[in-house]
Amino acid sequence: MSVKIATTALKAFNVLEYVAESEADVSASDVAGGTGFDRATCYRLLMTLNEAGYVQLDPANRRFSLSYKVVSLARHILQEDREIETVRDVMRQIARETTEGCHYSVLDGDYSVITLRERGKQVVTVDFAVGERAELYTTAGGKAMLAFQDIREIQRYLAGTMKSKTAHTIVEPQTLRQELISIRSHGVAYDNEELMAGLRCVAAPVFEADGTVRSTIALSGPVSRYTDTRIAELEKVLRAGARELTRRRGGPEWSV
Repeated sequence: MSVKIATTALKAFNVLEYVAESEADVSASDVAGGTGFDRATCYRLLMTLNEAGYVQLDPANRRFSLSYKVVSLARHILQEDREIETVRDVMRQIARETTEGCHYSVLDGDYSVITLRERGKQVVTVDFAVGERAELYTTAGGKAMLAFQDIREIQRYLAGTMKSKTAHTIVEPQTLRQELISIRSHGVAYDNEELMAGLRCVAAPVFEADGTVRSTIALSGPVSRYTDTRIAELEKVLRAGARELTRRRGGPEWSV
Protein backbone atom coordinates (compact mmCIF):
# COMPACT_ATOMS: atom_id res chain seq x y z
CA MET A 1 0.00 0.00 0.00
CA SER A 2 1.44 3.35 -1.03
CA VAL A 3 1.52 6.18 1.47
CA LYS A 4 0.76 9.72 0.40
CA ILE A 5 3.63 12.00 1.42
CA ALA A 6 2.78 15.28 3.16
CA THR A 7 4.57 17.68 0.83
CA THR A 8 3.95 20.67 3.12
CA ALA A 9 5.79 18.90 5.93
CA LEU A 10 8.71 18.15 3.59
CA LYS A 11 8.85 21.82 2.61
CA ALA A 12 8.87 22.83 6.28
CA PHE A 13 11.85 20.55 6.93
CA ASN A 14 13.64 21.98 3.88
CA VAL A 15 13.08 25.48 5.25
CA LEU A 16 14.31 24.43 8.70
CA GLU A 17 17.46 22.90 7.20
CA TYR A 18 18.13 26.07 5.21
CA VAL A 19 17.88 28.19 8.36
CA ALA A 20 20.12 25.75 10.25
CA GLU A 21 22.83 25.79 7.58
CA SER A 22 22.84 29.57 7.13
CA GLU A 23 25.73 31.44 8.74
CA ALA A 24 23.55 34.47 9.54
CA ASP A 25 19.90 35.21 10.27
CA VAL A 26 17.71 34.88 7.18
CA SER A 27 14.64 36.58 5.74
CA ALA A 28 11.75 34.90 3.97
CA SER A 29 13.23 36.14 0.69
CA ASP A 30 16.58 34.51 1.53
CA VAL A 31 14.85 31.20 2.19
CA ALA A 32 12.84 31.48 -1.02
CA GLY A 33 16.03 32.03 -2.99
CA GLY A 34 17.76 29.10 -1.32
CA THR A 35 14.94 26.57 -1.48
CA GLY A 36 13.15 27.51 -4.69
CA PHE A 37 9.81 27.90 -2.91
CA ASP A 38 7.83 31.11 -3.35
CA ARG A 39 8.26 33.82 -0.72
CA ALA A 40 4.71 33.59 0.63
CA THR A 41 5.09 29.85 1.25
CA CYS A 42 8.45 30.37 2.95
CA TYR A 43 7.08 33.10 5.20
CA ARG A 44 4.11 30.95 6.21
CA LEU A 45 6.35 27.98 7.01
CA LEU A 46 8.82 30.16 8.91
CA MET A 47 6.03 31.59 11.05
CA THR A 48 4.72 28.06 11.67
CA LEU A 49 8.18 26.92 12.77
CA ASN A 50 8.44 30.04 14.92
CA GLU A 51 5.12 29.23 16.58
CA ALA A 52 6.34 25.67 17.22
CA GLY A 53 9.54 27.03 18.75
CA TYR A 54 12.06 25.67 16.23
CA VAL A 55 13.05 29.05 14.79
CA GLN A 56 12.96 32.49 16.34
CA LEU A 57 11.97 35.78 14.74
CA ASP A 58 13.78 39.03 15.41
CA PRO A 59 10.92 41.58 15.31
CA ALA A 60 13.35 44.43 14.65
CA ASN A 61 14.55 43.17 11.27
CA ARG A 62 12.04 40.38 10.52
CA ARG A 63 14.81 37.82 10.14
CA PHE A 64 14.81 34.25 11.43
CA SER A 65 17.36 32.07 13.19
CA LEU A 66 17.45 28.58 14.68
CA SER A 67 16.21 28.18 18.27
CA TYR A 68 17.63 26.01 21.03
CA LYS A 69 14.62 23.71 20.83
CA VAL A 70 16.35 21.99 17.91
CA VAL A 71 19.34 21.28 20.15
CA SER A 72 17.01 19.58 22.62
CA LEU A 73 15.97 17.11 19.92
CA ALA A 74 19.58 16.14 19.31
CA ARG A 75 20.17 15.87 23.05
CA HIS A 76 17.35 13.37 23.41
CA ILE A 77 18.81 11.22 20.64
CA LEU A 78 22.25 11.26 22.22
CA GLN A 79 20.90 10.51 25.69
CA GLU A 80 19.17 7.41 24.36
CA ASP A 81 22.39 6.03 22.88
CA ARG A 82 23.65 3.57 25.49
CA GLU A 83 27.04 3.40 23.83
CA ILE A 84 27.88 7.06 24.31
CA GLU A 85 29.97 6.54 27.43
CA THR A 86 31.89 3.75 25.74
CA VAL A 87 32.70 6.06 22.85
CA ARG A 88 33.62 8.88 25.22
CA ASP A 89 36.00 6.62 27.15
CA VAL A 90 37.89 5.78 23.97
CA MET A 91 37.89 9.40 22.80
CA ARG A 92 39.28 10.61 26.13
CA GLN A 93 42.07 8.05 25.89
CA ILE A 94 42.92 9.19 22.34
CA ALA A 95 42.90 12.85 23.41
CA ARG A 96 45.18 12.09 26.37
CA GLU A 97 47.69 10.15 24.30
CA THR A 98 47.79 12.59 21.39
CA THR A 99 46.93 15.92 23.11
CA GLU A 100 44.73 16.51 20.05
CA GLY A 101 41.01 17.20 19.86
CA CYS A 102 39.01 14.16 18.79
CA HIS A 103 35.57 13.88 17.22
CA TYR A 104 33.16 11.04 16.51
CA SER A 105 30.91 11.13 13.45
CA VAL A 106 28.03 8.99 12.24
CA LEU A 107 26.63 8.25 8.80
CA ASP A 108 23.46 10.14 7.89
CA GLY A 109 22.53 9.47 4.27
CA ASP A 110 25.13 11.18 2.09
CA TYR A 111 26.50 13.17 5.03
CA SER A 112 28.65 12.64 8.08
CA VAL A 113 27.41 14.24 11.29
CA ILE A 114 29.57 15.00 14.33
CA THR A 115 27.80 13.67 17.42
CA LEU A 116 30.58 13.74 20.03
CA ARG A 117 33.81 15.64 20.53
CA GLU A 118 36.63 15.64 23.05
CA ARG A 119 38.96 18.59 23.48
CA GLY A 120 42.72 18.18 23.44
CA LYS A 121 45.43 20.25 25.08
CA GLN A 122 46.76 21.98 21.99
CA VAL A 123 46.47 25.77 21.94
CA VAL A 124 45.74 25.97 18.21
CA THR A 125 42.73 23.78 17.45
CA VAL A 126 39.90 23.37 14.97
CA ASP A 127 36.61 23.46 16.85
CA PHE A 128 34.00 21.45 15.00
CA ALA A 129 30.56 21.69 16.60
CA VAL A 130 28.37 18.77 17.58
CA GLY A 131 25.68 18.48 14.93
CA GLU A 132 27.92 19.80 12.15
CA ARG A 133 27.27 18.05 8.83
CA ALA A 134 29.52 17.60 5.81
CA GLU A 135 29.30 15.77 2.50
CA LEU A 136 31.04 12.40 2.73
CA TYR A 137 33.60 13.14 0.00
CA THR A 138 34.90 16.26 1.76
CA THR A 139 36.12 14.79 5.06
CA ALA A 140 38.36 11.99 6.28
CA GLY A 141 35.57 10.56 8.42
CA GLY A 142 33.08 10.74 5.58
CA LYS A 143 35.41 8.98 3.17
CA ALA A 144 36.20 6.33 5.79
CA MET A 145 32.49 5.54 6.07
CA LEU A 146 31.87 5.68 2.32
CA ALA A 147 34.79 3.34 1.57
CA PHE A 148 33.21 0.49 3.51
CA GLN A 149 29.71 0.74 2.06
CA ASP A 150 28.24 -1.79 -0.35
CA ILE A 151 29.71 -1.47 -3.85
CA ARG A 152 26.31 -0.54 -5.29
CA GLU A 153 25.96 2.26 -2.74
CA ILE A 154 29.44 3.54 -3.63
CA GLN A 155 28.57 3.50 -7.34
CA ARG A 156 25.36 5.41 -6.66
CA TYR A 157 27.27 7.99 -4.65
CA LEU A 158 30.01 8.46 -7.25
CA ALA A 159 27.36 9.08 -9.91
CA GLY A 160 26.18 12.16 -8.01
CA THR A 161 27.39 15.75 -8.18
CA MET A 162 30.43 16.77 -6.13
CA LYS A 163 31.47 20.40 -5.81
CA SER A 164 34.83 21.73 -4.68
CA LYS A 165 35.10 23.21 -1.20
CA THR A 166 38.77 24.09 -1.67
CA ALA A 167 41.39 23.71 -4.38
CA HIS A 168 42.18 20.28 -2.90
CA THR A 169 38.68 18.77 -2.79
CA ILE A 170 38.43 15.50 -4.72
CA VAL A 171 35.48 15.85 -7.10
CA GLU A 172 36.53 13.54 -9.95
CA PRO A 173 34.69 10.20 -9.46
CA GLN A 174 37.53 7.96 -10.62
CA THR A 175 40.05 9.71 -8.37
CA LEU A 176 37.71 9.37 -5.40
CA ARG A 177 37.08 5.72 -6.27
CA GLN A 178 40.82 5.01 -6.12
CA GLU A 179 41.08 6.79 -2.79
CA LEU A 180 38.23 4.69 -1.38
CA ILE A 181 40.04 1.53 -2.49
CA SER A 182 43.16 2.76 -0.69
CA ILE A 183 41.15 3.48 2.46
CA ARG A 184 39.72 -0.05 2.47
CA SER A 185 43.22 -1.42 2.08
CA HIS A 186 44.92 0.69 4.75
CA GLY A 187 42.02 1.20 7.18
CA VAL A 188 42.55 4.93 7.55
CA ALA A 189 41.37 8.01 5.64
CA TYR A 190 42.82 11.48 5.19
CA ASP A 191 41.52 14.97 4.51
CA ASN A 192 44.32 17.08 3.07
CA GLU A 193 42.74 20.55 3.07
CA GLU A 194 39.74 19.16 1.17
CA LEU A 195 37.04 20.60 3.42
CA MET A 196 38.85 23.68 4.65
CA ALA A 197 42.09 25.34 3.56
CA GLY A 198 44.79 24.94 6.19
CA LEU A 199 43.15 21.90 7.82
CA ARG A 200 44.26 18.27 7.76
CA CYS A 201 42.42 15.34 9.27
CA VAL A 202 42.88 11.61 9.75
CA ALA A 203 40.04 9.17 10.52
CA ALA A 204 39.53 5.46 11.19
CA PRO A 205 36.33 3.41 10.72
CA VAL A 206 34.41 1.71 13.52
CA PHE A 207 32.81 -1.61 12.54
CA GLU A 208 29.45 -2.76 13.86
CA ALA A 209 28.60 -6.33 14.86
CA ASP A 210 27.18 -6.97 11.38
CA GLY A 211 30.42 -5.83 9.73
CA THR A 212 29.09 -2.51 8.46
CA VAL A 213 30.65 0.89 9.10
CA ARG A 214 28.35 3.67 10.27
CA SER A 215 30.75 5.77 12.35
CA THR A 216 34.34 6.99 12.56
CA ILE A 217 36.77 8.54 15.00
CA ALA A 218 38.92 11.39 13.71
CA LEU A 219 41.66 13.83 14.69
CA SER A 220 42.14 17.16 12.95
CA GLY A 221 44.38 20.18 13.15
CA PRO A 222 46.28 22.87 11.24
CA VAL A 223 48.67 21.89 8.46
CA SER A 224 51.50 23.55 10.37
CA ARG A 225 51.24 20.86 13.06
CA TYR A 226 49.76 17.99 11.06
CA THR A 227 52.87 17.11 9.09
CA ASP A 228 53.16 13.68 7.45
CA THR A 229 55.34 12.56 10.36
CA ARG A 230 52.82 13.77 12.94
CA ILE A 231 49.92 12.14 11.13
CA ALA A 232 51.79 8.82 11.05
CA GLU A 233 52.12 9.04 14.85
CA LEU A 234 48.45 9.91 15.29
CA GLU A 235 47.33 7.03 13.06
CA LYS A 236 48.66 4.44 15.49
CA VAL A 237 46.63 5.79 18.40
CA LEU A 238 43.56 6.35 16.24
CA ARG A 239 43.63 2.81 14.83
CA ALA A 240 43.91 1.38 18.34
CA GLY A 241 40.91 3.41 19.47
CA ALA A 242 38.81 2.37 16.48
CA ARG A 243 39.73 -1.28 17.02
CA GLU A 244 38.72 -1.02 20.68
CA LEU A 245 35.32 0.42 19.80
CA THR A 246 34.87 -2.25 17.14
CA ARG A 247 35.74 -4.95 19.69
CA ARG A 248 33.26 -3.59 22.24
CA ARG A 249 30.52 -3.64 19.60
CA GLY A 250 31.26 -7.20 18.62
CA GLY A 251 32.57 -6.17 15.23
CA PRO A 252 35.08 -8.12 13.13
CA GLU A 253 38.77 -8.00 13.92
CA TRP A 254 40.83 -5.97 11.48
CA SER A 255 44.59 -5.82 11.28
CA VAL A 256 45.31 -3.03 8.77
